[in-house]
Amino acid sequence: MSKQRAFMRYFPPLPKGPGPHMPYAEYLKTPYWALVSKHVKARAGHRCQVCNSQMDLAAHHRTYEHRGYELEHLDDLICMCHRCHSVFHGKPHQEQQAPKMPTPPKPKPTKVQYDFPDLPTADAEGKIVLTKELLKLCRTERGGITYPTAKALGQTIPLESGWFSRMVGEKVLLEDFKLALQFSGKYKVS
Repeated sequence: MSKQRAFMRYFPPLPKGPGPHMPYAEYLKTPYWALVSKHVKARAGHRCQVCNSQMDLAAHHRTYEHRGYELEHLDDLICMCHRCHSVFHGKPHQEQQAPKMPTPPKPKPTKVQYDFPDLPTADAEGKIVLTKELLKLCRTERGGITYPTAKALGQTIPLESGWFSRMVGEKVLLEDFKLALQFSGKYKVS
């Protein structure tokens, strides 16, 4: 049995292709092209006809003159590996390109720190009365309270539920309040 007949036994003739009117990228996704490609690879013994590689094979048009009618003109197609195919088209193969340099990590956003706010003057004992506004200053950027802040305000750990709102109207040392502001992480130490 001749090679051509044996080939046709496993790969019977296909119907005519979608024709040259279809965009090329879509054409390469058609079942017709998949079968044409299969014919070309089988005819070449599943080897690149340039370098004899068996990896990443593709069917390559020598000319696009018979696009859509490749089965009638199989000699217009050859089997090439991806490397030879990209060299043929003037595109460097991935291994030939210079290695990509790793991108440097993005810098972490710096904390915005504010200058100390104007604080009320302390009484004769060095204490101030806490208001809602003053306590809001003690919150972190995310709105929480750190344990060191709570300790600076005179609280014991574990904290009781609702302790923060109960602090309104309490007296604390001005120096302790400044320390609580520093522990919030929002203010520059001056």
